[in-house]
Amino acid sequence: MAETITIQRANEKLEEHMQRTREALPEEASFETFSHHKESPCEDPGDPGPKGRVFASLAYQIKNIPEESIKEQFFQLKDWWRKNGYRVLSEDADTLRVVSDEDEFTIGLRTNPLNELYLLGDSPCVWPNGTPQPED
Repeated sequence: MAETITIQRANEKLEEHMQRTREALPEEASFETFSHHKESPCEDPGDPGPKGRVFASLAYQIKNIPEESIKEQFFQLKDWWRKNGYRVLSEDADTLRVVSDEDEFTIGLRTNPLNELYLLGDSPCVWPNGTPQPED
């Protein structure tokens, strides 16, 4: 089992990815932390990796974006992400998810029927201290 960055570093890098993306949004946009989980277990059934790993997640609600320009944010961010080392993982009418080719951090933009806009981010699964834990 390979070593990883620590969960502390994963949180720092996640914030770096989110900050760069925030700077790509319109100047009038403001951001409210919607959720921040600094250390959650990696329990995705689709993840075949070893148990004991954790990930960081962070979500902001984006305010001060006029309702009529929400869809434009998807186009602009998709273009920005592609030019800055991200590739599209999934895309539909309400959600756009990309992953960093450099370090596998996932970032997304999502809206809902209330026209609220969210910026979401997840780190890859890492060992809490960077080194594999012995399996029980």
